Amino acid sequence: MKYNLSDVFSLLENRQTIRPEAYSDRAVQKDQVFNILQSARWAPNHGGTEPWFFRVYINGKSRDFLDFVAETFKTLQGEKLNEATYLRFKKRAELAPCVIVVSGTFGKKPNISELEETEAVACAVQNILLAATAYGLGSFWQTGEVLYSPAMRTHLQLQDHEKALGMIYLGYPKEDREEAQRHRTPLEFKSLWHE
Repeated sequence: MKYNLSDVFSLLENRQTIRPEAYSDRAVQKDQVFNILQSARWAPNHGGTEPWFFRVYINGKSRDFLDFVAETFKTLQGEKLNEATYLRFKKRAELAPCVIVVSGTFGKKPNISELEETEAVACAVQNILLAATAYGLGSFWQTGEVLYSPAMRTHLQLQDHEKALGMIYLGYPKEDREEAQRHRTPLEFKSLWHE
């Protein structure tokens, strides 16, 4: 066997969403993030388009960016503002040492659809989440209306052929954090075999 399947499956099974509220104050190093992003380069993609792009906010810049996210959320919500969600965004600005905004570029090859390119970016994100887990980092992939807003497009200086698809928070989990109970549906209920 070329790889130790036990290690591979252990990594896959231990990857989980860990939100910034469960991060310690330990810094995430730039070289770690660089290596984590290297893993994204090897995601499958259609026609070799490599449609992913990453904007990394680290070393205090994550706080500035997440403050912008919170204020953008507040503006978008207007009178129907959910104060608890707004305060959660504000708190995450204090807690997340690193945020990676993931975008996709589309239209490089007219025969490859935006959906296919988005799927390739999602594969790159999974590689990032797995590499972060291997480093012992917690990760949280967040999507939503703030990322898709015109204000975010302007802030990120997205090109016409580019869309923000999510942001990944990275941080070291607190030692005493409570482990989430995880459940996955047995494969028998999620597969149909034709033999």
